[in-house]
Amino acid sequence: MKSKLFFIQLIVSVFCFVPLLLGTLLTIQLSTNPTNPFSNWQTTLFILVLYLILLVTLLLNFFLLRLVKTFPSKETFTKKSLKLSSKIRSCLLCITILAFGILPKFYQIADMSDSPGILLIAFVLLFIPFFIYILSSILIDLLKQAIYLKNDYDLTV
Repeated sequence: MKSKLFFIQLIVSVFCFVPLLLGTLLTIQLSTNPTNPFSNWQTTLFILVLYLILLVTLLLNFFLLRLVKTFPSKETFTKKSLKLSSKIRSCLLCITILAFGILPKFYQIADMSDSPGILLIAFVLLFIPFFIYILSSILIDLLKQAIYLKNDYDLTV
């Protein structure tokens, strides 16, 4: 069990470094670009949305790591884990709403290259966090029912 928990914590920690790496690469690209990357509002919005999604993702990873740390202390089915799960769901909703900011840039790219398939890629990128949000909502409802059943069982014993 300890090795499994260590592996899960390692994976979550690695997932924390991926957004940091992407944010660092984006910052380096923007600072070394010889042309003005903020030439139009679509690009400015796109870059702003990417940085905001980066911040929310780091917050989501923090809550996820705190949730994973509750596993060995037998606090999985408590209100604390439910509160952390709700915060994770809120972060996913925020990412989904922020992801709408990438659509104008993808539309501009699709218009310039005359390939409407690029918009399909944008919509896929938009709906991935939305589907994860729906899945997390279902899992939170299951967690609420499990906590209720656990409390009911504790009262009967």
